Amino acid sequence: MSAPSLAVLAPAKINLGLEILGKRIDGYHEVVTLLQAVRLTDTVRIRLVPKPGITLEVRPAGLDLGPEAENLAVRAAHLIPAHRGPQGVHICLEKRIPVGAGLGGGSADAAAVLVGLSLLRRGGFSPELLEDAAASLGSDVPFFIRGGTQLGVGRGDKLRPAPAWPGRHLVLVYPNCSLSTASIYRQATFGLTSPGPLSSLRSRGFSRDFWQAHGSSLRNDLEAAVLDAEPAVGCVLGELRAMGCGTAQVTGSGSAVFGIAPDSASAAAWSEYFCRKGFWSQAARPARGGCSVRQWRG
Repeated sequence: MSAPSLAVLAPAKINLGLEILGKRIDGYHEVVTLLQAVRLTDTVRIRLVPKPGITLEVRPAGLDLGPEAENLAVRAAHLIPAHRGPQGVHICLEKRIPVGAGLGGGSADAAAVLVGLSLLRRGGFSPELLEDAAASLGSDVPFFIRGGTQLGVGRGDKLRPAPAWPGRHLVLVYPNCSLSTASIYRQATFGLTSPGPLSSLRSRGFSRDFWQAHGSSLRNDLEAAVLDAEPAVGCVLGELRAMGCGTAQVTGSGSAVFGIAPDSASAAAWSEYFCRKGFWSQAARPARGGCSVRQWRG
């Protein structure tokens, strides 16, 4: 009998808006962010093996994800105990989401391991337990358990359902430069601008006309720090806006940006343009869910 295994699709995300409210006593920043899952996925393949331990394989080979012991997917595997006896885990990450781009690829992979391994080893944990485990790994990880459109408060890890984003077509551009999230947060200035439309949602909640009233005024308070750290990002934003993209913005701590396109043809044409310039770019659409199991063998 073949070893139990499964494959999980791990979606990327964009931050439709991100406001920094201040510094917390635990050293993190208090944020409010609107997160949207995107149909750009890594495939995370998980196989139980009889030999104890966790091994990691990355495709394409040679992709630098840092030390294996610090990889979020490996750390996630340690959080799901074996059902019986010593069992090891082999994880294969088939990467499509650019690394260090602010698109959440590492966090999504970790969430996929939690979802997949909980099914393989224990028959499935509740979403609440999975989200608690996810929050111990990083602020973005719980989001990928749920997916869709979510409001994140606190460190961004406390989630509230948001009305489905009405946008349909996106172009994602990664200007081939990885940025450190910690470094961008250190450089960011906050408390100098007036509260944005997301700040009031912590107490008031979403109004029926939220997207119509505020969809075009969402902002990312990390964007200025990203532009200072990597001028190429500003060039991409400028080109998108010159093409007629009404909304173009940095996602998360960068360096990737997204533009909202009027239709699929525009998204494809803009993506092709940036690919010709040597950047990574892809047309994409929003996803209504989070990590999903697509293949099972046991």
